[in-house]
Amino acid sequence: MLWGRRNERTSELKQQVSKLEHRLRLRQVVLAAVLQVMHSHALAEPAAFGLIRRTAMERRKTIKEVSAEITVKGVLPRATGQLALKEPFDSESKLAKDSRAATPERTTGKFLRKHY
Repeated sequence: MLWGRRNERTSELKQQVSKLEHRLRLRQVVLAAVLQVMHSHALAEPAAFGLIRRTAMERRKTIKEVSAEITVKGVLPRATGQLALKEPFDSESKLAKDSRAATPERTTGKFLRKHY
């Protein structure tokens, strides 16, 4: 009886490890896509992730699928409206000097850890 419980627990733990490994791989794909969108569109991390999420909803795809398209094929979603900055990101700009400004160096990963 004790052996049966132990075997069940081992099986549950293996499944949990498998799920966590899958989520880690998914996170790496999404993070790579977010970084690519941040760089190409001069966006902060939350805006880049929002653009990917909105694109996924519009195309009726998952965030992972859209992120894979971005990283593998280089297909970037189009930034529209207030998401697009008028000037490319410059680390020496006034925004970057402001201690409260969201720069890629300061925000990379923080938003995703909270929201994805």
